[in-house]
Amino acid sequence: MLEYFQINEDNTIIDKRDGKIYGGLTEALMVAEFGFCDCGAPEKVLQYIKTMLLTYVTQCQETPTDSRNNAEVSFFLYWADTHGYTEHGGSVNASWMSGEGFDLLDTIDQALLKKDNREADGITALSSPLGISRS
Repeated sequence: MLEYFQINEDNTIIDKRDGKIYGGLTEALMVAEFGFCDCGAPEKVLQYIKTMLLTYVTQCQETPTDSRNNAEVSFFLYWADTHGYTEHGGSVNASWMSGEGFDLLDTIDQALLKKDNREADGITALSSPLGISRS
């Protein structure tokens, strides 16, 4: 979980950086973390970010991603690096996940799991987070 998001008993989120309150993790991620609005298909955006991080960011600097001919991947890698979710040495194509990136993945998983549980169960209770290995 991103350390500056606090989940209240009513599932609202307080952003400890500025004290603003959000209706849930999805809204907090979209608005407070990414600076986007919360309309459209925010869950699809969260899934896209998760997929891109897991697909194109190596976990240990092993295999560089050749994104030079793929504007979508290049843009994402620059965006993730600018926000501190990844780190890289000589090339953004050889990015690896930062601690903040792992925290972001964990928070996205919590937001998506909560949505899936609400749809399946018809409830709004907080779901347990999915753990992601940092090794």
